[in-house]
Amino acid sequence: MLAQPGNGLIGPNHDFKSHTWPVAILLFICFWSFFYNTGTIEINSMEARNLVTSREMRLHDNWLVPTMNGSIRIAKPPLPTWIAALVSTSAGGSENLSLMRMPNAMAALLLILMSYGLVWTMSKDRTLAFIAAAMLAANFLVMKVGQRAMWDIFCHSFMLGALWAFVDGIRNNRGWPVFALAGLLMGLSFMSKGPVSFFALMLPFTVSYLWIYGRGNLLSKWPLLAMAFLLCIFISSLWPLYLLSFHPEALLETAATESQAWVGRHVKELGYYLGFAGYSGLWLVLTLAALIKPFAEKRVRSVPDYRFFLLWLALEIILLSAVPEKKYRYLLPAMIPMAMLAATLFRGLLDRYAAGIEQAWDRRLMIIQLGWLTLVGLVLPAIMVHRLQAMNAEAGPLLIGLLASTALVLVAASWYLLRIRHLMGLFLMISLQYCVIAFVMMNYYRDVEITNPEFRTMDEMDPSL
Repeated sequence: MLAQPGNGLIGPNHDFKSHTWPVAILLFICFWSFFYNTGTIEINSMEARNLVTSREMRLHDNWLVPTMNGSIRIAKPPLPTWIAALVSTSAGGSENLSLMRMPNAMAALLLILMSYGLVWTMSKDRTLAFIAAAMLAANFLVMKVGQRAMWDIFCHSFMLGALWAFVDGIRNNRGWPVFALAGLLMGLSFMSKGPVSFFALMLPFTVSYLWIYGRGNLLSKWPLLAMAFLLCIFISSLWPLYLLSFHPEALLETAATESQAWVGRHVKELGYYLGFAGYSGLWLVLTLAALIKPFAEKRVRSVPDYRFFLLWLALEIILLSAVPEKKYRYLLPAMIPMAMLAATLFRGLLDRYAAGIEQAWDRRLMIIQLGWLTLVGLVLPAIMVHRLQAMNAEAGPLLIGLLASTALVLVAASWYLLRIRHLMGLFLMISLQYCVIAFVMMNYYRDVEITNPEFRTMDEMDPSL
């Protein structure tokens, strides 16, 4: 994995020679982020509502008009609920919480692969695409949403796929199948959470793309674009038209309630999302540096791409902040351009170190980044042991020694790779450290995080309740 430039894995320009290795490494990271031992996490209120709705859908064979505790629940389109109900049907019940969370994990994996594809299509740089997708997979917010049965991940994953299809179709002069795929994915996005992703992801992306890159041959593609949006409208309208035909009162009442919720429920101050960079986790320092335009713009490979990602992120934060209703998970679409923005800076630093032309502030940035990594890598195991002891859980000398030695080895290896100026190896080492942190946290999650003594897993509950 830590191959030197010029061998069979990485070429002399630090670009992967094929998509095989970067995708394989991304799958490895995603396993620890979204799939490993997720059944240990307690169910939050949003998950409970979603899973109860999917269970009633299956038990009552009521697929078109979802209910929760017998009352109609149509505030959101039902595609993710259908998927969850189908999973529980195939499994013979909803007792296995890890299995019920599997659709979310798959949607999160789709988000990571779509981000890789989008960056590759825009830059033709496999290394940049890999770095961006790996940073996104290691994002704490993406990890949290991907591990739980919350439906936000579905609409944004489908929408990012639609945006990739549009960019590929326009830039590479594709035919109707690619634009039909974009229309299908937009429709699936709407059927996952209504117009949320159109506002929070598609709108800032489109404005940023047109502002930075111009229209190009966009006008020549208008028949295909029209076809895509007509297909999206067709898919999106089927379920609402059914409700309008058979349950018009419930549909109109729900629409009024949800529109009021945007301005009257979970209202937060305008600057609620200003701490968005904190979700980048281990890559916090690099992400903050990437937000400093005069600093980062001098170091990236492609200034237009950097400006596009920066504007896309800025518009995301502005639009999300303008809505009075705010929740942490609503920041999910902003995590996509944030990872891509940080990746462009790291890619530029990778080139500088490889060519031996890094400057003083390049070295200082990487030292500060590794200082943050060292702090997290050494303090986190100490906090883990302290919490285990406080909860009277098992934290014997063997566990303490294993955590301490693993943390020290990973931190020491990272500093060594920086000293020999092997930034690609350093990136992979930091990604490995993230996977180790995810492994440890998910193994001991119930011991250090769950404070409710009445907590029960799904297999301890009567599925007929």
